[in-house]
Amino acid sequence: MVTPRRLGLSLIAVLLAAIWLVMFVEGTDVVDRAVLGALYGGRRPLLADLARLITLLGGGYWVTPLVAATALALALTKRPWLALGLCVGNSFGRRLADLLKY
Repeated sequence: MVTPRRLGLSLIAVLLAAIWLVMFVEGTDVVDRAVLGALYGGRRPLLADLARLITLLGGGYWVTPLVAATALALALTKRPWLALGLCVGNSFGRRLADLLKY
């Protein structure tokens, strides 16, 4: 029986194979230039906007309250070790990101 999850994974695999085949047949020069032109062209490049959005959502102003609320919910559902692991992992990740940036 084909489950929706298996169907979705199969569609993703077919899509990736099709992309690979197009890149293989067409060569990378023509397709790469078209993709780069679409992503970097214009006054507001798409990649720059996506990077700004990811930076905004990954910043401490969003992540820290979300982690705190999730840890509280885990603690209230009698999963204190998971809540502690979430807090420690978040703190470690934030410090590591700061170290890598500066």
